[in-house]
Amino acid sequence: MKEPRIRFNKKMLVVSSFALPAPGASPHFLYNLFSQFSEDSYAIFTDSKNMNPEFTHPKLPCQYFLFDEKTNAIRWFKKDSPWKVVRVAKKMASFFSALRKGRKIIRREKIDLLMGTADNGRALLLAFLLSRISGTPYTLYSLDLYRWNNFGGLQDAAAAIFEPMLFSGAKKIFVMGGGHERLYRKKYGTRYCYEIITNCPIVSETAPTKKPRPTVPKSYFEILYTGNIYWPQERSIRNVIKAVSSMDDLDVRVSIYAPRPLEALQAEFAHNPKVSFRSAPQKDMPEIQANADILFLPLSWNTPRTEVVEMAIPGKTAEYLSSGKPILVHAPPRAYLSIYAHENNFAHVIDEEDIGLLQEGIRKLLTDKERVRQIVENARKTLDRDFDIYKNARSMKDALDKIDFQR
Repeated sequence: MKEPRIRFNKKMLVVSSFALPAPGASPHFLYNLFSQFSEDSYAIFTDSKNMNPEFTHPKLPCQYFLFDEKTNAIRWFKKDSPWKVVRVAKKMASFFSALRKGRKIIRREKIDLLMGTADNGRALLLAFLLSRISGTPYTLYSLDLYRWNNFGGLQDAAAAIFEPMLFSGAKKIFVMGGGHERLYRKKYGTRYCYEIITNCPIVSETAPTKKPRPTVPKSYFEILYTGNIYWPQERSIRNVIKAVSSMDDLDVRVSIYAPRPLEALQAEFAHNPKVSFRSAPQKDMPEIQANADILFLPLSWNTPRTEVVEMAIPGKTAEYLSSGKPILVHAPPRAYLSIYAHENNFAHVIDEEDIGLLQEGIRKLLTDKERVRQIVENARKTLDRDFDIYKNARSMKDALDKIDFQR
């Protein structure tokens, strides 16, 4: 039975650089989360440049407003310029245009609450400044780290300056998991109020069908990774490719379905018969995952920023938990992913960077049926307990209801 839409008694403006729908795990999750709310409970203020016309879902039924309102200042910079000063000026003109437009939206639509979502800082700063200008309270949703990410240069310096300011004024700070909360409490202490809302799929997108999905016959064992590859995953993906490349007793291969695979990784293993790089629509992922023998969930060692690895629960975790296939986690022992998987026993965890141990883990998942049964059973329990999208939307609504809206 489908749950009724959740009604928030105030109207919220969600400020996000990534329009819903848009490619990527975080926009997909926001889409799933806000699809549980009634359309008059919120509106979205976003960037049209990131909207994805090929996304399988329609727009959410709420009102959409766009950052990129055309102004004379922006028209003056019609074409991309090789001069950095011109590019910076164009970004600043666009930002202040969005700020002016956001102020008008708040007045016209009688917005009661702002929510800024973490990206490279633009949406967070927009929500903060709109709150200061209009007197409207704001919350933050930290879908990823802003400070302690790996933007580089001035963006890292700006994040270190602005994040404490953003946090100090927020009525609530929503985070994606226990690792996220643990990191912030370690860095900032207990001075801020955090609420965990985990990254959840729509159940119908990932739940096993009543009829078993067809299994494609293969003459080899397949380890599957699905999703984008960035620096937090790169080294561990190299490790698993090296592990299967030197296994002689079993024919094991790695399939990587990545919309944007790293060019260096592709070039390095282009002629390796044990690895293949592919792509497929998101709607096909449940079937692709169900046909794999092992689902690989990596985070790496010796990364530029260890904080990202320490706090992350990758967006694909819920998909993997629902697949009915065993999960192999290869991540450092301090990574929350390793800790979370150990505590709930939903994956076989190799938390040492050792190719031999990784090979032993692969063999165990391919030959030990009882171990696989335990992992799959615990994965379903973890999914039902922690990744219920409607329950998490209700938790967000309850947290928002407790906000003091007196300006």
